[in-house]
Amino acid sequence: MIYNSFFKKILFLSITLLLLSYILRLISVHSEEEEKSYVIKIIDGDTIKLKGNKTVRYLGINTPERDEYYYNEAKSFNKKMVEGKQVTLRFDAVKYDDYNRILAYVYTPDGKCVNIEMLKNGYAFMYPHPFETLLFNKMLEAQRSAVNNQAGIFKRILKDTCSSYKGSKKGFRFHRPECQWGKNIHKKNLVTFHAKKEAFLEGFAPCRRCNP
Repeated sequence: MIYNSFFKKILFLSITLLLLSYILRLISVHSEEEEKSYVIKIIDGDTIKLKGNKTVRYLGINTPERDEYYYNEAKSFNKKMVEGKQVTLRFDAVKYDDYNRILAYVYTPDGKCVNIEMLKNGYAFMYPHPFETLLFNKMLEAQRSAVNNQAGIFKRILKDTCSSYKGSKKGFRFHRPECQWGKNIHKKNLVTFHAKKEAFLEGFAPCRRCNP
């Protein structure tokens, strides 16, 4: 009994320390001052390289890949906005992704948020994660404008391929009915869309596995 009590205390302390470490990490990121740097290269519509060979991935959005519709247009728009300019980086709760790229909201010298401009003009769609919360509402407003105006990529990707789609309120993704990831959505997180437009208007992104 004494040993059980001892190990329970150790387990409790370990969990408490882990939670405290996570909270301090979030606080340190949010309290960190914004960074400024010069853009030396445009990788694509949502990725840039800064002076010092740092790679930045725009938070909360996804632009077309090289072999996809509107890739060149998205990259060109990004280039026009930031290439050779000094930009300001602002961060959310997580600063780096699994590839050690900086995750940021990027601002031009005149104060425009590139992430939002890409959405508003139809060069990207929202691709939110749970830790990206600072600009969610503004980004959603920008995407709704692009969807309703069928700007850029929304001229094509709103075409329906199914009679309905399964969405996850927890992960903000929508799926084909037969998608295994969609089938695994818990009932309390499940939302049904009858058109892609409905999903995009709520800020949901298409599943990369079933590509609805």
